[in-house]
Amino acid sequence: MSISWPTIIDFLLLLATDKETRPTEKTAPARLLFYFHSNFFGMTFFQNNRHLGIFIFRVFLSLQILYGVQDNILSWARMLEFRNYLQSEGFPVPLISALVAVYVQFITCLLLLVGYKTRLATALLVVHFIVAVGVHVRAGDGLQDMFPALNILFGCLLFLFYGAGRPAVEPTN
Repeated sequence: MSISWPTIIDFLLLLATDKETRPTEKTAPARLLFYFHSNFFGMTFFQNNRHLGIFIFRVFLSLQILYGVQDNILSWARMLEFRNYLQSEGFPVPLISALVAVYVQFITCLLLLVGYKTRLATALLVVHFIVAVGVHVRAGDGLQDMFPALNILFGCLLFLFYGAGRPAVEPTN
């Protein structure tokens, strides 16, 4: 028994489409074209899998935050540089402020990455990055300098309103 390409394509189309939207043409190319048109150009593939987009963005945002704090966690000298920067900006108890800022970002980005207590984690990050943007504004920095903080701020706002999505330890819709 041999299996032909039209048979394989028919089987895949049977799995991928519902009965009402299946094409009636008997040729494999027409069926394949129908599948790609209805599922990609018609955006049903993306609509049915929007959780993947949210998941990819959640991972990207978490890694961006982790990349931003890893030098302060791995190097005490970098932590002291951050302390000196906070001191120059007038923050109270600059070493404790630096430690709290770095470890809040680190812990909350790990929670965001795995999708656990996402709204609580992003609420803390929203407050943190509102302060960071405020420091940039106070220093007279341009939009380009505050863009990383704004990206994280608005990314966190998305997860504050939307939740972790799925896959996550604690999935939400």
